[in-house]
Amino acid sequence: MNIKNLWDDFEKTYLYTSDRVKYCYEDKKLNKIDVMNAFSVLVNYHSDTCIHILKDTQLCSYFWRDLKKRYDLTKLYLRYDKLHNLI
Repeated sequence: MNIKNLWDDFEKTYLYTSDRVKYCYEDKKLNKIDVMNAFSVLVNYHSDTCIHILKDTQLCSYFWRDLKKRYDLTKLYLRYDKLHNLI
């Protein structure tokens, strides 16, 4: 299991950008904790042991900076419906 590859898959599958504002709970503005919790669910789904992504501040900061460079965070949303299928 490579965390960088899982991060790339996470971005492609569970994040999306949208210019229009929907009135659903899925479209609230993202913050660092929401993204890292969702990524933690994906990582632990593919792992035999529990990995605490949120406890590794260096890893969290790296991935969050990566998102901030690539996307406008005000238009970035999380696909909770697909994430819910992992749980």
